[in-house]
Amino acid sequence: MKNLQRGYLFLIVVLILVIIGYFGYVYLNRPTNSRNSSQSKNDNDTKLISIDDVSAVSVTYTNPDYGFTIELPNNWKTYVDAESTSRTKKIYFGDEAMQRMIGHKWVVNVSDKSYNTKDELLEKVKLLFESQEIEVSDTTFNGIQATKMILTSYKSRPVHIFIEGPNYVYDIFGSESEAYENFYTSFELVK
Repeated sequence: MKNLQRGYLFLIVVLILVIIGYFGYVYLNRPTNSRNSSQSKNDNDTKLISIDDVSAVSVTYTNPDYGFTIELPNNWKTYVDAESTSRTKKIYFGDEAMQRMIGHKWVVNVSDKSYNTKDELLEKVKLLFESQEIEVSDTTFNGIQATKMILTSYKSRPVHIFIEGPNYVYDIFGSESEAYENFYTSFELVK
């Protein structure tokens, strides 16, 4: 009888130690909020994306793999399309409400330069909208030469900004507005 009681007592002590160990592990490995820059892991992308705080109004999104930075509102989320290929990536930007409604507000499409040049990508997008009214013009910002294409027959006036970098071609897509212009003109190439 005493051996049976010792066995139960031993099992109870082991169970208590396992429970304490589990909660200790969870407590010690919890995320902290005291970081200088926030990092978010995207469900669709295995990489950590660093967003450095610039001000209370905006943050700078930096993607060293695709060689660019761009500023966006500090409450926005960013994610890489899971269906992106090795030759093209779609990086979406938007606030939580916009994400729930349509999935994004603005997009940066990144194409490997060996797959598309800026002019080839521009022609492909023009073909998609060949029955629509389109305005195409050259523009420069931050020392970057770009081509701006506006779909003028739509009320929201969708805009594509095409930029050719050393390794990639970028198509920054959104609707014509001052906020969108601030977004795409903050685009910079990084090494």
